Amino acid sequence: MVLSSIKKSQFYFILSFAVLVVFGTLLLKLPIMYNEDCFGKLSWIDAFFTSTSAVCVNGLAILPLSNFSYLGQVFIMLLIQLGGIGIMTMSASIIFFLGKSVGWSTNKLISNITESNSQNSMENMLKEITIYTIIVEMIGMFILLAGFLSDGYNIYDSLWFSLFYSISAFCNAGFSHLDNSLIGVSALIKIAVALLAVFGGLGMYAVHDVCIAIKSMRKNNKHYSFSRAFHNMPVTSKLILFMSFLLLILGTVGIKFCQYKAGTPIAYVDAFFQSAIARTAGFNVVDMGTLSSGSVAISIALMLIGGAPGSTAGGMKVTTFALICMALYATFSGKQKIICYKREIPMTNILKAFTIATIFISLAFIGGAIFQSATGETLQRSLFEMSSALGGTGLSLGATISNTFSSKILVIIYMFIGRIGPLTLFLFLMQREKQSHLKYLEEKIIIG
Repeated sequence: MVLSSIKKSQFYFILSFAVLVVFGTLLLKLPIMYNEDCFGKLSWIDAFFTSTSAVCVNGLAILPLSNFSYLGQVFIMLLIQLGGIGIMTMSASIIFFLGKSVGWSTNKLISNITESNSQNSMENMLKEITIYTIIVEMIGMFILLAGFLSDGYNIYDSLWFSLFYSISAFCNAGFSHLDNSLIGVSALIKIAVALLAVFGGLGMYAVHDVCIAIKSMRKNNKHYSFSRAFHNMPVTSKLILFMSFLLLILGTVGIKFCQYKAGTPIAYVDAFFQSAIARTAGFNVVDMGTLSSGSVAISIALMLIGGAPGSTAGGMKVTTFALICMALYATFSGKQKIICYKREIPMTNILKAFTIATIFISLAFIGGAIFQSATGETLQRSLFEMSSALGGTGLSLGATISNTFSSKILVIIYMFIGRIGPLTLFLFLMQREKQSHLKYLEEKIIIG
C-alpha cells in the first residue's frame, strides 16, 4: 500500500509539471501572446523553452521578456506561480480554502511527498504555506513598488514590475523585464529581491515549524523564548535555517573576496545579492561577464546546492549538502556516528544524501561536456550553464543566448530534471528501501 502510494506520488508529481509545460507551450504559441509584428512568429522550440523555464521556475531565457505581449507576460507570471508553489499543493490549498476536504488517498499522496508523519497536519501546513506565500509576495511587492518609483519609473510600470518581480523572486524564477536584469537598480530593489528569493527558498517544512514556534511563543508569552522555540524544532528545520544563513554569509564573503583579488571589486550589497540569487533565482546586479573564475566557481557550487526541501528553489537541497558535510566531519574526526542537534542521523539518510549529490554533480559535468561539444563554449561556461539549468537558477554567462537547437533541447531536459529530479529520486530510493534480516561477517575494504 505504501509503495503503491509512493509510485502514485512520483507519477502525479512528474505528470503535473509535464502537463503544465505542454499547456504553457500551446498557449504561448497564440499570436496574442507574442509581439509578432515586431519580432516575427515565436518558434515552437522557443515557446517550449520559455514554458519549461517558467514552470520549472528556472529563468533561463533565449528571448527577452519584452518580446512578449502584456498578456503573454501575465501568463508567464502565472506559470511561474503555479510551478513555484507546485500544482498539487496549489490545487489542494484551493480546495481547503473553499471549505472542502481532500480524500484520504490524496492526503496520503501529499504526505508521502512531504515526508509528513502526520497526515492530519497537512491541511494546516498547506494553509500556512499559501498564506505565507501571499503575505511575503505582497510585502515584497510594496517594497519593490517604492524602489521602482524612486528609480524614476511611472506608476503603471512600477506596479507591474513590482508585482512581477515579487512573484518571480519569491518563486526563485529569475525572469526579468529589463534587458540588463537588475543592473543599475537601487539598493532597496536589490535587497528586496534577494530577501524574497531567500524566503522562497526556505521551504514549507521550515515555514511550518517557524509558524508553530511563533504560536508557542505567543501562547506561553514570557516563559517561551526564541532559543527554546528553536530548540524544540525538528532537526530538518534547524538544518534548513542554519545552512541557509551560513551559505548566504559564506557566499557573500567569497564572492566579495574573489572579485577584490581579481581587480574588479563589487559592493557588499551586490555580493550579498549574487550569493542569495545563486540559490536559485537567476537575477543579476553585475555584468556576469565580469565575474572572476573564483566567483563563477562559487556560483556553480551554490547553484548545485540550491535551497531547502519543499521550497520554490532547486538544487540538490541544503539538507543534502549538510548531511554530506557532517559525514565528512565525522570521518575526519574518527566518529562512527553522525550526531546533529543531539540526534543521531540514520545511515540510510547519509547514503541517500551522497547518492543524490553524486548524481547531481555527475549530471552537471556530463551536461557540461555535451553542451561544450554542441556549442563550442569553454568548459567553465558550459558547466555554468548546465549547473544553472539543473539547479533551477537561471543565471547565464551568455552561452544559451546563441545556442543550437540540440543544446536548447538539452537545456530544456536539464531544467525539467532539476525541477522534479531530487524529490523523485528520493521517492525512488525510499521505494527501494528494504529491511534485511540477515547478518553477514564484517570485512573492511582497503581504500586510498
